[in-house]
Amino acid sequence: MPGRVPADIAFVIKDKSHPKFKREGADIRYVHKLTLKQALCGTAIDVPTLDGANQRLQIDTVIKPNSTRRLAGQGLPNPKLGNKRGDLIVEFDVKFPDSLSPECKQLIQNALP
Repeated sequence: MPGRVPADIAFVIKDKSHPKFKREGADIRYVHKLTLKQALCGTAIDVPTLDGANQRLQIDTVIKPNSTRRLAGQGLPNPKLGNKRGDLIVEFDVKFPDSLSPECKQLIQNALP
């Protein structure tokens, strides 16, 4: 427009939070709660994916608190890498019991090194 100085326009884009996933670049993080029994003895869990399906994840090893597993290619599209997708990172939140009975404590002491 005549008489006006051209200026830059700045856009600020904020990601909308998701109830199940947290974005980390092209990767997404999902936190799954496990009981102490599941973490020590193993279990199978259903992990939700972006397309609304569930992917079965078999856990056969001891899971330590805050440990993770990666589901390759189940994250967001990465335009820098063509048609490749990021990963879905499953983080485990191990829930410990608030208390144990004396009998339970004795069983654990006898079972663990």
